[in-house]
Amino acid sequence: MDENKAILGLNNEVEFVKKFNENNNQSILEKMGISTNNVLAVHLKSTIYSEYHKKKVYPKSDVFLIENKIDRELLVKENFYLGEHSKLLKESLNDIYIPNTGISIKLKTNKYTIHKMGPTFFNSVFKISELGAGASIYCTKNEDIIKNKHIYTAWGTSKERVQHYFNETTDCNLNLDDLEDLKIIKKFSNETIKKMIKDNESISDLIFKGKYARDPYCANWIYDQKGFRKINTSEDFNVTTGSGRSKGNYTLVIKP
Repeated sequence: MDENKAILGLNNEVEFVKKFNENNNQSILEKMGISTNNVLAVHLKSTIYSEYHKKKVYPKSDVFLIENKIDRELLVKENFYLGEHSKLLKESLNDIYIPNTGISIKLKTNKYTIHKMGPTFFNSVFKISELGAGASIYCTKNEDIIKNKHIYTAWGTSKERVQHYFNETTDCNLNLDDLEDLKIIKKFSNETIKKMIKDNESISDLIFKGKYARDPYCANWIYDQKGFRKINTSEDFNVTTGSGRSKGNYTLVIKP
């Protein structure tokens, strides 16, 4: 994400928290099944350790709700903003957060990212490094084919293993130096990854809800251009190559 989008996204999250805390949104509370107005929104900005990523990452949840135990006058002084490390939160979040209220806040556009995954996360979840490499390969220009050797290495495999895997799974004799065969591999990889996400609830929960983190850092709700709603893991999506490939940052991106 470029800096401008990152700043816009952060500002969008802050504004959601302020507006919610100033005047609880009844339609949001009703959709969540919360019958009281005595709740507040808390902004999450810190990273959490993910066993799937083998490092600290940002959680899927940007905001979650807590029981309101804060004097309104104090909240007004903070312009209704409440972050997870706010001095107003004297009690542990573990004691006052409302379960299953994690919200992913998106910009009002359909061009956002559902999930971005690099080789470590992908191989931890999908267990087939050749699929990650196949989805990430260059397959449009002959002069780019040589770059694929770096792709194979980055995804934890080799040209020989990729060749063997796709020959076996497609029952074809594919040539990794031929653009048309590489296109077959890329298409097959994207379709297979998509099917694995759709067919496996645990994987779809990781991708859509960020369940590599515990509640409330995983998200069950989303607020985007369609409004506020529960995350639906059966919604359609696309598997694409991340934009950093030319710089050696190999990722696959799940988008609406």
